[in-house]
Amino acid sequence: MDPQAALVKLNLGPILGVTYIGIIFSSMLYGLTCLQTFIYFVSASRDPWLLKALVITTLVIDSIHEAFLIHAGYYYSVLNFNNPASFESAVWSLLAAIFCNALSGLLIESFIVWRVYHMSGRNVYLCVFFSFPILAHVGLTFGES
Repeated sequence: MDPQAALVKLNLGPILGVTYIGIIFSSMLYGLTCLQTFIYFVSASRDPWLLKALVITTLVIDSIHEAFLIHAGYYYSVLNFNNPASFESAVWSLLAAIFCNALSGLLIESFIVWRVYHMSGRNVYLCVFFSFPILAHVGLTFGES
């Protein structure tokens, strides 16, 4: 079979199109995260420094996550366009984005458990109950990578 004919029959629209739409949607949500962070720092001047550090850390991790997603999209749609072999393994930035997502989720969900702990009258059993899904989320994320 002619190599040019094989390239003509290759349809990457369902793969790259969905990836492109996902990255655009993720970028829009990242913009909302930046806006929310700005509004928080303008209006929450009396919050403790540890909470402000958590918000900044989450924004930094989310920024790195978005950069990794954009790199993965560029890798697959530009650098390896019409190279189906590139889809056989994940590019390093996609794996790093998964790590950033798990780390951000761990920080945010742990903060929620901490809030539940204080708002429930220091109920340890309730916090242990809510901690299991967090640990499962992180464990399954790192187990799949």
